[in-house]
Amino acid sequence: MCNGACASGPCLVTLATQQNGATGIAVDSTHVYWTDSEASGSVMKVPIGGGTPTTLASGQGWPWAIAVDGTSVYWTNRGTATSNFTDGSVVSIPLGGGTPSTLATQQQEPESIAVDAASVYWATSGSDAVMRAPLGGGASVTLALAHAPINGMALDSARVYWTSGTAPSAVMAVAVGGGQAATLASDSGSASAIAVTATSVYWLSRANGNSFIRSLPLAGGTPATLTGALDGLDFSSLAADSTNAYATLIASGSSGSVVSVSEGGGPNAESTLADGQAFSTTSIGLAVDGTSVYWIANGAVHQLTPK
Repeated sequence: MCNGACASGPCLVTLATQQNGATGIAVDSTHVYWTDSEASGSVMKVPIGGGTPTTLASGQGWPWAIAVDGTSVYWTNRGTATSNFTDGSVVSIPLGGGTPSTLATQQQEPESIAVDAASVYWATSGSDAVMRAPLGGGASVTLALAHAPINGMALDSARVYWTSGTAPSAVMAVAVGGGQAATLASDSGSASAIAVTATSVYWLSRANGNSFIRSLPLAGGTPATLTGALDGLDFSSLAADSTNAYATLIASGSSGSVVSVSEGGGPNAESTLADGQAFSTTSIGLAVDGTSVYWIANGAVHQLTPK
């Protein structure tokens, strides 16, 4: 693997440095976007081909998860400790910058976020709720109450998915229009980050000191464990495309890594894409597009091509 400008082979590029509070990450066809809770509560972007980072918004209250569509960037503000994190919010701003628009207020520690053509969706860790609001503004709607900690959330065209609870835990779903929530899978461990593709839902799980990537066909069936037991290591972030799942693997110091595993999986099936990564406890970001994988580590925003 080469670093910086590469003529051939996998190319690891650092797109932005001095981002010690960088947390969530998202990507579209032109830019990478991230939240930074330390840099005056900022929302940032940089061209995927490299360049100078731009501040889209600052002065945010602990910005956390981030999503993007064809017109705007969306993020959750977890809120402030002085208000016991009951003053969280969901905010958007045009891709080119401008004045932020607040889509929801008085949210209890909102974390995960996703967006479709009509609505923005988020999950609150303070009230264990899955929420929805119109992109153009309007009243928030509670889609589901988990009655247990929500550890991750994902979205496709039909349903919102989330992981809930500590060992044992569950993978849940509800229609984007609302209705009865359904349990898709039970997990004897602690299910955390979650991702969905056109065919499968993936999640991270930790049980008895070991970490796993698991999957389930959207059509139903038996959950599959895609990796062997990774003793003493812990997955943090998750993304997926039509062929692979990608995860960040936390280890002591700068011994973390970014790994991928195919749908078939199996013991020792994971491939290491990058090692020597120092992930902080707030580095929840991992994103993929058609050619690359992006993540936050070592106080920087990274891009690996091809993924």
